[in-house]
Amino acid sequence: MKRTIFLASAIVLLLPAAVAAQIENPEAGRKYNEGKALFQQGQYAEAEVLLRESAELEPGNYLAHYVLGLTYKALRRPDDAIAQYEAAVRFNPNYWDAYHAMAIIYQDFKNDPQAAIENYTRAGALSEQYQRPKWQSFYNMGVLHFQLEEWDNALQAFSKVAQYQPTNYNSMEMMGRIYVEKGDYENAMMRFQQASTLQPTRYTPHFYMANVLNRMGSYDQAIEAADRAIELMPGNGGALYEKGVALRGKQEWDAAITVLREAARDAQWRQMAEHQIEMIQNRDAYVDIPPDNDIPPAH
Repeated sequence: MKRTIFLASAIVLLLPAAVAAQIENPEAGRKYNEGKALFQQGQYAEAEVLLRESAELEPGNYLAHYVLGLTYKALRRPDDAIAQYEAAVRFNPNYWDAYHAMAIIYQDFKNDPQAAIENYTRAGALSEQYQRPKWQSFYNMGVLHFQLEEWDNALQAFSKVAQYQPTNYNSMEMMGRIYVEKGDYENAMMRFQQASTLQPTRYTPHFYMANVLNRMGSYDQAIEAADRAIELMPGNGGALYEKGVALRGKQEWDAAITVLREAARDAQWRQMAEHQIEMIQNRDAYVDIPPDNDIPPAH
């Protein structure tokens, strides 16, 4: 089942401040600062040369290895990036940013969710230990557990995000989706409502609420939620689909077909909407089959 998920790995990693005072070799410090500046300007090839020279002059400078890892990531050299992050944590085992950055490589480049989860876990635990919680690590960890259908682990990770960043509506929405998968519709509705309160102009919580209400057989409320989603995102195929399913549940056949035909204009929703129309038009053949309410992607 295809799912659309916001990834926090797209967030720009924070660069460490100038560290001349932490580097004993003055030339290493100069090359580090100049290389970091070039990296920030997007001149990655030039930055790589200076940062590599800095790390060679003073191998124990974990910050040079870290920024060099970021540079190799920008150059799409994931194995070299991992080697530099590993060097950074070898010289500073408590440097959580390097674990987080390494996890991103395993997630986005290496397609190794277990290695990514291990590094996000390490980054999150260290950040908590030093009272600088890195919520992005917990969020990305939750996304990976969700994709692996490890619902309890995903819920635990997103709960950490909510603990450290209570206004993060994405984590609330993800928790709602987890509760849907677990069949806990009451908690799912609560989380979607919280997400909509945190981000009133976002249509997706209302879309998901419509889906849950359809599952519960609360068709009038499902229509209200779908209409709110459509108001926020006019013409959205998913919201129109959920409204059509609710109208079908109410046995308002003509109205359901009209809405579902509108939903079918969206290529992503066409097959599902046409299937619903077919079931309405041939409803005697489907009389004992409940509506198909498997939760679809939001986008």
